[in-house]
Order: sequence, then structure tokens, then C-alpha cells
Amino acid sequence: MNTGTGNRSLVPPLLRDRVFRRYWGASTVSMFGDQVSSVAVPLTAVIVLRAGPAAMGYLTALLWLPSLLFGLHAGAWVDRRGRRRHMMILADVGRAAALATIPVCNALHALTLLQVYAVTFVVGTLCSPCATGRCSCRSCRPGGTWTGRRSSTAAGRCRSSAGRPSAACSSRC
Repeated sequence: MNTGTGNRSLVPPLLRDRVFRRYWGASTVSMFGDQVSSVAVPLTAVIVLRAGPAAMGYLTALLWLPSLLFGLHAGAWVDRRGRRRHMMILADVGRAAALATIPVCNALHALTLLQVYAVTFVVGTLCSPCATGRCSCRSCRPGGTWTGRRSSTAAGRCRSSAGRPSAACSSRC
């Protein structure tokens, strides 16, 4: 009975790399979180806080404003600092912590639109170095073909947005 070699041929060579498999799994989980929060935060603003069209416009602007303000600086900082993997982990944890304040404050009946604005700005700010780290994190994906690794990561991003409109495949983070 051929147990070891038969199963090994079913797994693509790229996914046999333990370091890449860990990066790809964590990146996909992060992207699923991004997709959920990109729907949940605006819905919370509309349903719970009764935000109007202008407030929703401000919310969207606050998500993208940090890219304009900090994008270039974050890229230079990430490249100079090194340790991209640690920076991406800290950015993901920071975004999760900021987003966790929304349901906690809602449960305590203390949620305000100003807090949702602040959380959105913080999440957008932490997306800038995170996106830069993902684009240039060769240390997270050593060896192998660069094209295959990038396409696997892009496939995870598009799978994370399966329930969203097709424009979601061009996700920020």
C-alpha cells in the first residue's frame, strides 16, 4: 500500500513549504477578518447608530485617509526597520483590538459614532504598514517561485471575499 507518496503528490509543492503555509494561512485569516469588518462596521453604523449618508461618507473617507497620509512613510519605515513578519502580526493584533471595542461598547450601551470613526481611522492606519509588509515580505516566503507564492496569496484574498461584490478582490490589506 502506497500511503506516503500518493498523498504527497496531491499537495502542491508550494504548500509543502511549512514557512509559506503558515504565512498563507495567517494571511488568509487576516483577509477574512478584513472582509467581515468592512461589512460589519458600516452596518453597525447604519443599524445601531442610525448614521446617515454624510456620516457614511466620513466613515469611508476615514478608512482611506491614512493611506494618503501615512502610506509612503509606512513603506519606508517597514523597509528600513526590517522584521516585517513581526510588524504584520502586531498590525493585525492592533486592528483586531481596535475592532473589538465596537461590540464591547455596544454591549455596554456606550457606542458612539465618534468612536466608530476613531476605530476606522486606527484600522486604516494599521493597514498601511500591513499592506506594505505583505507586498515586500520575501522573508516570510523564502525560496520557490515568487509568482506562485504571490498568486497563492492573491487567491486567498479573493476567496476571503467570496460573498462580497467582485470589486472586493482588490482589497486594501
